Amino acid sequence: MVVQVRPKVQLGNYRSIRLERPVIAVTDEEIAQRLEELRKRYATLEPVDRPVEAGDRVMADITGWVNDEEFIRREAYELTAGDDPAIFPPGFGRQLIGRAKGETLEFTLVYPKDFQVGQLAGKEARFQVTVNDVKVERLPELDDEFARTVEGDFETLGQLREHIRSDLLRQKEEQAEDEYRRQVLEAVIAGASVEIPPVMVDQQVERMVEDLADRLAQMRLNLVQYLRGTGRTEEQLREEFRPQARRILLEQLVLDAVAEAEGIEVSDDDVRAEAESIGGPAGAARDQVMEFFTQGAGRDHLTNIIRRRRALERLVEIAASPEPPAETEPTEGSGDDEGTLPA
Repeated sequence: MVVQVRPKVQLGNYRSIRLERPVIAVTDEEIAQRLEELRKRYATLEPVDRPVEAGDRVMADITGWVNDEEFIRREAYELTAGDDPAIFPPGFGRQLIGRAKGETLEFTLVYPKDFQVGQLAGKEARFQVTVNDVKVERLPELDDEFARTVEGDFETLGQLREHIRSDLLRQKEEQAEDEYRRQVLEAVIAGASVEIPPVMVDQQVERMVEDLADRLAQMRLNLVQYLRGTGRTEEQLREEFRPQARRILLEQLVLDAVAEAEGIEVSDDDVRAEAESIGGPAGAARDQVMEFFTQGAGRDHLTNIIRRRRALERLVEIAASPEPPAETEPTEGSGDDEGTLPA
């Protein structure tokens, strides 16, 4: 029987870390940009009898070939003239400008070498496009009448502006808090040293490969198809995952050490409340979730998640505190002596 000894973690004086939170504000320009996005969302399309101009909405039949083999066919496909849809190479949208309704055109373009679909990367493609319809986008006037058409029960443009300001402020505060938490954790990791045995990295890589395979299965794909499409081997994929795997383990081990140093504990009630939150409304699925997360490996996994989250919350509380830094000795966990990784 092989027992894996927990890696050794040496925390620096993390209690001395102080980071200022950024000042969050919403500008008039940001509000104006959001209003313009709303106008575009509520825009109407009107048919026009003229050649296509940049920004027009075009309905077209499209066929594409690579090496005389058809690889794409779209009928009544809608796109914006001048823009390049993700499935077509750069320059596709510009080919439509100046064309008339009913016109058929043919042209060739080359896909980028780093194109997301491996079979098309770097290939020259021939396209035939028939323009079926041309429409122009008409934006509504920015007034109280427009505000009343926007979902949310607004009576005036002023109310809509204030709602946008509040919504943008909330979003920016959430983003800033996420970034602040990342910076705090980064500072703690920078002052720590962690021993991560290679076998732990191998195990984490294996979990990441399995997670990818599960996600692909949900899309009715498998790992072999994915690797073939991206032009990689499974060994190359594992090597690409390795730095991320080490980073995940580094963060987990440091947060575990902080939780131990700060005496953070997780009760059965904490685990049950978290499981209920994950399980959602009553039903068979909820019962299965509750059963999984309140016993055995599932409980251990959820306990670790809660403990690490609370450890990070404690670090944020310390870093944001105006009090003078507390002098503490570096904290050291238990473990073997296999290779030290400075954080």
